[in-house]
Amino acid sequence: MKKTLTFVLALVFVLSLMSSCAPQDKPLPSTAPNSGSPVKTDAPAASPSTTPEASNLPMPTDLKSDKIYEAMKNSTYYMKATAYIMGMEMNIITAVSGENSENITEVADAASHTLLIDGFVYTLDEGTKTYTKVKIESEKDEEATANDYGTLVFSTKGNSAIAALSGKDNKSYEFEEFTFTTEVDDSSITATLRYYFDGDKLYAMETIMLDMSTIMVITEFSDTIPAGMMVLPEGYTEAKPKS
Repeated sequence: MKKTLTFVLALVFVLSLMSSCAPQDKPLPSTAPNSGSPVKTDAPAASPSTTPEASNLPMPTDLKSDKIYEAMKNSTYYMKATAYIMGMEMNIITAVSGENSENITEVADAASHTLLIDGFVYTLDEGTKTYTKVKIESEKDEEATANDYGTLVFSTKGNSAIAALSGKDNKSYEFEEFTFTTEVDDSSITATLRYYFDGDKLYAMETIMLDMSTIMVITEFSDTIPAGMMVLPEGYTEAKPKS
C-alpha cells in the first residue's frame, strides 16, 4: 500500500511555528503565484458532493484530472504550490515516489526540508549543512500519519468557488472530486480531494479532512520527478547528538 507523509510533515511544521516565533535560517525562494495578506480560512469549507450531479458516479472517461489522479494514486508525482493551512500561507515543493518522499516548505521567515527515504525521516538544516535521522519504527507508525492516495475513488464533479480562498479569489472553477482513506488515531476515515481547473489547466487542489480544508494553488504538477530529488544532497553530514 503506497502512502505519503508530505501533508502531515508540512502541517507539523506549521503547528511548530504557531507555538514558537523563532525563525530558522535561510528561507527558500518563493514560488507563490499570489501575494498579499494571509488568506482567511474561517469561511466554511465547501461540502463534498453537494453539486446537482449524483455522487458515486462510475469513473467518467473525460476527466481533466485523469493523469493527475493516476500519478497520485500510483504515488509518483512532483508538485510546486502555494498552500493555505490553518490561516497560514506557505510555499511547498513536494516529490513522491512510492514509499519515499521529499518536502520543502517555506512559511514566513522559516524553512523546512524533509525527506522520507527507506523508512527514515531526514530533517535537513540548510544553514549548518547537517541533518537528523529518525527511523519509522513500525508500519503502524507510518499508517498513523499517512494519506493513502492509492484508495482514490471518483465521487462527483461540478462548478464551485473555493470557500477557503474567499476574499482573495471568488471565481468559480470546475472541479472533479475524489474520496480516499486515511488513518487518524488508529481509526480509518474518509477524506475528500478536489481538483479545481481553470479551463484545462489544474488551478488548485483542496483536501477536506475532519472538517478542515487545506488548499494548494498549483504552480507545477508532473508525473516526472526532477533529477537530484529524493536523495540526500551532497555536502550534508549527520548532526551530532547534543550532550
